[in-house]
Amino acid sequence: MSTAVIIPPLYERLRLQLAGVTRYQAYDISTIIDDYSDNIVQHYQPLMGKSVKEICSDANIPYALSFQEFGLNIHFKKASELTLHNQAMELEGILKELLDIYGVIRFKNAYLNTSIREMYHRNNFQHLNFHRDRGDAHENKYSFYTRDPFDEIQQYPRTASTLFIDNAVAYLQAYVEGKLTLDEQGRRGHYNIFDYDRKEKELFNNIILEQPWDEPQGVGEICMINNNSVLHSSYKHTFDPGYRIGARYLY
Repeated sequence: MSTAVIIPPLYERLRLQLAGVTRYQAYDISTIIDDYSDNIVQHYQPLMGKSVKEICSDANIPYALSFQEFGLNIHFKKASELTLHNQAMELEGILKELLDIYGVIRFKNAYLNTSIREMYHRNNFQHLNFHRDRGDAHENKYSFYTRDPFDEIQQYPRTASTLFIDNAVAYLQAYVEGKLTLDEQGRRGHYNIFDYDRKEKELFNNIILEQPWDEPQGVGEICMINNNSVLHSSYKHTFDPGYRIGARYLY
Protein backbone atom coordinates (compact mmCIF):
# COMPACT_ATOMS: atom_id res chain seq x y z
CA MET A 1 0.00 0.00 0.00
CA SER A 2 1.33 3.42 -0.91
CA THR A 3 0.76 6.55 1.11
CA ALA A 4 1.51 10.13 0.19
CA VAL A 5 3.83 11.97 2.56
CA ILE A 6 2.22 15.26 3.47
CA ILE A 7 3.90 18.38 2.10
CA PRO A 8 6.07 20.25 4.67
CA PRO A 9 3.81 23.26 5.45
CA LEU A 10 0.83 21.04 6.20
CA TYR A 11 3.05 18.59 8.08
CA GLU A 12 4.33 21.35 10.35
CA ARG A 13 0.82 22.57 11.10
CA LEU A 14 -0.34 19.04 11.93
CA ARG A 15 2.75 18.43 14.03
CA LEU A 16 1.93 21.46 16.14
CA GLN A 17 -1.73 20.50 16.42
CA LEU A 18 -0.84 16.95 17.49
CA ALA A 19 1.89 17.90 19.94
CA GLY A 20 -0.37 17.39 22.95
CA VAL A 21 -1.17 13.78 22.04
CA THR A 22 2.14 12.73 20.43
CA ARG A 23 4.24 14.34 23.18
CA TYR A 24 6.84 15.38 20.58
CA GLN A 25 7.86 11.79 19.92
CA ALA A 26 9.30 11.23 16.44
CA TYR A 27 6.92 9.99 13.75
CA ASP A 28 6.19 10.03 10.03
CA ILE A 29 2.83 11.35 8.91
CA SER A 30 1.01 10.75 5.63
CA THR A 31 -2.42 10.67 4.10
CA ILE A 32 -3.73 7.25 3.07
CA ILE A 33 -6.06 7.83 0.10
CA ASP A 34 -5.65 11.10 -1.78
CA ASP A 35 -8.38 12.56 -4.02
CA TYR A 36 -10.88 10.32 -2.26
CA SER A 37 -14.11 12.09 -3.23
CA ASP A 38 -12.87 12.29 -6.84
CA ASN A 39 -12.11 8.55 -6.76
CA ILE A 40 -15.68 7.84 -5.67
CA VAL A 41 -17.17 9.96 -8.44
CA GLN A 42 -14.87 8.46 -11.09
CA HIS A 43 -15.72 4.93 -10.00
CA TYR A 44 -19.51 5.30 -9.82
CA GLN A 45 -20.34 7.93 -12.43
CA PRO A 46 -20.11 5.50 -15.41
CA LEU A 47 -22.61 3.25 -13.61
CA MET A 48 -25.18 5.98 -12.97
CA GLY A 49 -27.82 7.68 -15.07
CA LYS A 50 -27.32 11.06 -13.40
CA SER A 51 -24.72 12.92 -11.37
CA VAL A 52 -23.30 11.02 -8.40
CA LYS A 53 -23.38 14.21 -6.37
CA GLU A 54 -27.05 14.73 -7.23
CA ILE A 55 -27.91 11.16 -6.26
CA CYS A 56 -26.30 11.59 -2.83
CA SER A 57 -27.90 15.00 -2.35
CA ASP A 58 -31.38 13.83 -3.40
CA ALA A 59 -31.10 10.84 -1.04
CA ASN A 60 -29.96 13.04 1.88
CA ILE A 61 -26.81 11.00 2.56
CA PRO A 62 -25.03 12.75 5.45
CA TYR A 63 -21.37 13.73 4.97
CA ALA A 64 -21.37 12.28 1.45
CA LEU A 65 -18.21 13.02 -0.57
CA SER A 66 -16.85 15.22 2.21
CA PHE A 67 -13.28 13.87 2.36
CA GLN A 68 -10.68 15.14 -0.07
CA GLU A 69 -8.10 12.90 1.60
CA PHE A 70 -9.34 9.84 3.44
CA GLY A 71 -7.26 8.61 6.33
CA LEU A 72 -4.39 10.11 8.29
CA ASN A 73 -1.50 7.75 9.10
CA ILE A 74 0.86 8.54 12.01
CA HIS A 75 3.70 6.03 12.29
CA PHE A 76 6.04 6.41 15.26
CA LYS A 77 9.74 5.70 14.81
CA LYS A 78 9.92 4.06 18.26
CA ALA A 79 7.20 2.36 20.31
CA SER A 80 5.31 5.25 21.90
CA GLU A 81 2.86 5.55 24.77
CA LEU A 82 -0.13 7.80 24.12
CA THR A 83 -3.06 9.18 26.09
CA LEU A 84 -5.67 9.80 23.40
CA HIS A 85 -8.73 10.02 25.65
CA ASN A 86 -9.42 10.52 29.33
CA GLN A 87 -11.04 8.24 31.90
CA ALA A 88 -14.40 9.88 31.18
CA MET A 89 -14.07 8.35 27.67
CA GLU A 90 -13.69 11.75 26.00
CA LEU A 91 -11.55 11.75 22.86
CA GLU A 92 -8.89 14.47 22.56
CA GLY A 93 -10.39 17.50 20.85
CA ILE A 94 -7.77 17.79 18.10
CA LEU A 95 -8.48 14.18 17.05
CA LYS A 96 -12.17 15.03 16.67
CA GLU A 97 -11.22 17.97 14.45
CA LEU A 98 -8.92 15.84 12.31
CA LEU A 99 -11.56 13.12 11.97
CA ASP A 100 -13.84 15.77 10.46
CA ILE A 101 -11.16 16.39 7.81
CA TYR A 102 -9.72 12.90 7.20
CA GLY A 103 -12.46 10.48 8.29
CA VAL A 104 -10.04 7.90 9.70
CA ILE A 105 -6.97 8.33 11.91
CA ARG A 106 -4.55 5.54 12.65
CA PHE A 107 -1.45 5.36 14.82
CA LYS A 108 1.20 2.69 14.25
CA ASN A 109 3.90 1.58 16.70
CA ALA A 110 1.84 3.10 19.51
CA TYR A 111 -0.01 1.92 22.61
CA LEU A 112 -2.20 3.49 25.26
CA ASN A 113 -1.23 4.70 28.71
CA THR A 114 -1.93 2.22 31.52
CA SER A 115 -4.60 4.55 32.98
CA ILE A 116 -6.88 3.89 29.99
CA ARG A 117 -5.43 0.79 28.32
CA GLU A 118 -7.99 -1.66 29.71
CA MET A 119 -11.07 0.47 29.04
CA TYR A 120 -12.30 -1.61 26.12
CA HIS A 121 -14.22 -4.69 25.07
CA ARG A 122 -13.31 -7.19 22.35
CA ASN A 123 -15.17 -7.35 19.06
CA ASN A 124 -15.01 -9.09 15.70
CA PHE A 125 -17.20 -7.68 12.94
CA GLN A 126 -18.88 -9.62 10.15
CA HIS A 127 -17.26 -9.97 6.74
CA LEU A 128 -18.27 -7.19 4.31
CA ASN A 129 -21.08 -5.94 6.53
CA PHE A 130 -20.50 -2.20 6.55
CA HIS A 131 -22.16 -0.73 9.60
CA ARG A 132 -22.05 1.89 12.32
CA ASP A 133 -21.35 1.13 15.97
CA ARG A 134 -23.42 4.05 17.19
CA GLY A 135 -26.56 5.73 15.87
CA ASP A 136 -26.94 9.43 15.19
CA ALA A 137 -28.52 10.00 18.61
CA HIS A 138 -25.53 8.60 20.53
CA GLU A 139 -23.16 11.14 22.02
CA ASN A 140 -20.32 8.63 22.22
CA LYS A 141 -20.09 8.56 18.43
CA TYR A 142 -16.36 7.88 18.05
CA SER A 143 -15.27 4.27 17.58
CA PHE A 144 -11.72 3.58 18.70
CA TYR A 145 -10.01 0.28 17.85
CA THR A 146 -6.78 -1.08 19.31
CA ARG A 147 -4.27 -3.85 18.79
CA ASP A 148 -2.56 -3.93 22.18
CA PRO A 149 1.11 -5.04 22.06
CA PHE A 150 0.88 -6.16 25.70
CA ASP A 151 -2.10 -8.44 25.05
CA GLU A 152 -0.91 -11.99 24.45
CA ILE A 153 -3.80 -12.65 22.07
CA GLN A 154 -3.06 -9.55 19.97
CA GLN A 155 0.73 -9.91 19.84
CA TYR A 156 0.84 -11.19 16.28
CA PRO A 157 -0.49 -9.56 13.09
CA ARG A 158 -4.20 -10.17 12.64
CA THR A 159 -5.54 -12.34 9.80
CA ALA A 160 -8.58 -10.08 9.26
CA SER A 161 -8.56 -6.44 8.18
CA THR A 162 -10.93 -3.62 9.06
CA LEU A 163 -12.38 -1.66 6.13
CA PHE A 164 -13.68 1.92 6.15
CA ILE A 165 -15.82 3.83 3.65
CA ASP A 166 -17.50 7.20 3.27
CA ASN A 167 -21.31 7.10 3.64
CA ALA A 168 -21.64 7.85 -0.07
CA VAL A 169 -19.77 4.68 -1.04
CA ALA A 170 -22.18 2.52 0.96
CA TYR A 171 -25.25 4.11 -0.61
CA LEU A 172 -23.88 4.13 -4.16
CA GLN A 173 -22.69 0.53 -3.97
CA ALA A 174 -26.07 -0.61 -2.66
CA TYR A 175 -27.63 1.38 -5.51
CA VAL A 176 -25.45 -0.41 -8.09
CA GLU A 177 -26.20 -3.80 -6.56
CA GLY A 178 -29.96 -3.14 -6.58
CA LYS A 179 -30.25 -3.38 -2.80
CA LEU A 180 -32.08 -0.12 -2.14
CA THR A 181 -35.81 0.40 -1.85
CA LEU A 182 -37.55 2.81 -4.22
CA ASP A 183 -36.65 6.44 -3.40
CA GLU A 184 -34.77 5.35 -0.28
CA GLN A 185 -33.61 8.25 1.87
CA GLY A 186 -30.75 8.58 4.33
CA ARG A 187 -28.02 6.23 5.42
CA ARG A 188 -28.82 2.75 6.70
CA GLY A 189 -27.30 1.30 9.84
CA HIS A 190 -25.62 -1.43 7.79
CA TYR A 191 -25.06 -2.57 4.22
CA ASN A 192 -24.06 -6.02 2.98
CA ILE A 193 -22.13 -5.00 -0.13
CA PHE A 194 -18.99 -5.64 -2.22
CA ASP A 195 -19.08 -9.45 -2.24
CA TYR A 196 -17.26 -9.84 -5.56
CA ASP A 197 -15.36 -13.10 -4.98
CA ARG A 198 -12.27 -11.18 -3.83
CA LYS A 199 -12.29 -8.80 -6.80
CA GLU A 200 -13.37 -6.13 -4.32
CA LYS A 201 -9.73 -6.05 -3.16
CA GLU A 202 -8.97 -4.07 -6.31
CA LEU A 203 -10.90 -1.21 -4.69
CA PHE A 204 -8.82 -1.20 -1.50
CA ASN A 205 -7.10 2.13 -0.92
CA ASN A 206 -9.02 3.64 -3.83
CA ILE A 207 -12.60 3.88 -2.53
CA ILE A 208 -12.19 1.44 0.40
CA LEU A 209 -9.59 2.12 3.09
CA GLU A 210 -8.05 -1.05 4.51
CA GLN A 211 -6.58 -1.17 8.02
CA PRO A 212 -4.73 -4.52 7.81
CA TRP A 213 -3.43 -4.80 11.42
CA ASP A 214 -0.25 -6.23 9.91
CA GLU A 215 2.56 -4.61 11.85
CA PRO A 216 5.20 -7.05 13.21
CA GLN A 217 4.79 -9.07 16.39
CA GLY A 218 4.35 -6.90 19.48
CA VAL A 219 3.75 -3.63 17.61
CA GLY A 220 0.71 -1.64 18.75
CA GLU A 221 -1.84 -0.12 16.38
CA ILE A 222 -4.75 2.24 17.01
CA CYS A 223 -7.49 3.34 14.61
CA MET A 224 -10.52 5.62 15.04
CA ILE A 225 -13.56 6.99 13.19
CA ASN A 226 -16.66 9.10 13.67
CA ASN A 227 -19.65 6.78 13.19
CA ASN A 228 -21.74 9.60 11.75
CA SER A 229 -19.56 9.99 8.66
CA VAL A 230 -17.79 6.63 8.19
CA LEU A 231 -18.94 3.00 8.06
CA HIS A 232 -16.73 -0.02 8.75
CA SER A 233 -16.57 -3.77 8.28
CA SER A 234 -14.28 -6.73 8.83
CA TYR A 235 -12.58 -8.38 5.88
CA LYS A 236 -11.68 -12.04 6.34
CA HIS A 237 -8.72 -12.84 4.11
CA THR A 238 -8.79 -16.54 5.08
CA PHE A 239 -11.09 -18.96 6.86
CA ASP A 240 -9.48 -17.76 10.10
CA PRO A 241 -11.76 -14.95 11.35
CA GLY A 242 -8.92 -13.26 13.23
CA TYR A 243 -8.80 -12.46 16.93
CA ARG A 244 -11.25 -9.97 18.40
CA ILE A 245 -9.88 -6.46 18.18
CA GLY A 246 -10.14 -3.99 21.06
CA ALA A 247 -13.08 -1.57 20.73
CA ARG A 248 -14.35 1.37 22.76
CA TYR A 249 -16.81 4.18 22.12
CA LEU A 250 -15.81 7.71 23.00
CA TYR A 251 -17.46 11.08 23.43
